[in-house]
Amino acid sequence: TVFLQRALDARFEVAAIALPGLPAQETPHHVRVHQSGSSIFLPTARTERLTDVAQSASIPIYRVGRLNSNASVALLQSFEADCLLSVCFPRRIPESLVRAVNIPALNVHPSMLPWLRGPDPMFWTFYEGSGRSGVTVHHLTSRLDAGPIASQHEHKYADGTSEHDLESELAQLAIGMIQQLHPAIVLRQMPAIEQREDKASYAGFPAEVNYRIQSTWTARRAYNFASGVISRGVPITVDVNGIDQVITKVYAFKESKRRAGPGVWIRMADGFLVADVMPAAR
Repeated sequence: TVFLQRALDARFEVAAIALPGLPAQETPHHVRVHQSGSSIFLPTARTERLTDVAQSASIPIYRVGRLNSNASVALLQSFEADCLLSVCFPRRIPESLVRAVNIPALNVHPSMLPWLRGPDPMFWTFYEGSGRSGVTVHHLTSRLDAGPIASQHEHKYADGTSEHDLESELAQLAIGMIQQLHPAIVLRQMPAIEQREDKASYAGFPAEVNYRIQSTWTARRAYNFASGVISRGVPITVDVNGIDQVITKVYAFKESKRRAGPGVWIRMADGFLVADVMPAAR
């Protein structure tokens, strides 16, 4: 939703949006009926408010099951789009589909590939908590997040940034990158820099244990992690004086302790995380 809104603000012409359907479904299901023609076919997974944004811009939405079925290929070809752009799509887009429609196919990935390949790089960016992030636009290939890089931009986010705000910042960067790539997309002469496999890392979906803050972390890392993922609603646990607690609100990180102000002061490796907590469920 954030990317779509930023794209429309930048006057991108979006031909249609594809959401994941049942894998065995041969024929795409028309979710919304609109009359509009454009130049980008945008597969995505996040449906929160997306239909409302698309509705306001008269963009048709489809549920697509088997991505390389004859019906799916025919649908994509019917838009005569300049580019297929994948954003947060939860399934691998087959190379057979890309070959069949014969248009440039790119993926927007919120990390500095080949660092943090995988389905949830935003979580692991906050898990590292260094303030370092980035966005990569790369060619779609049969290997997930491993296609040649067309454009890449490193981004440093401020301490205490929420996931929504970082997503918005990276979306804005990605929009600018795609705008710069547009002439090359039309001419089909895009850059294609191979990723370095010796620098590659992969991280899957986080487990419950990954939402636990360790006392060995720096205070800054703990603060950035909690600030980033608290909106997900998954309990973020931390040891407070030998008792597991769940963080309910994050205030700051400090190098030395003082008593004034709200929150509990939780000792980290080099200082304190200041947060409201409640007992963890047993």
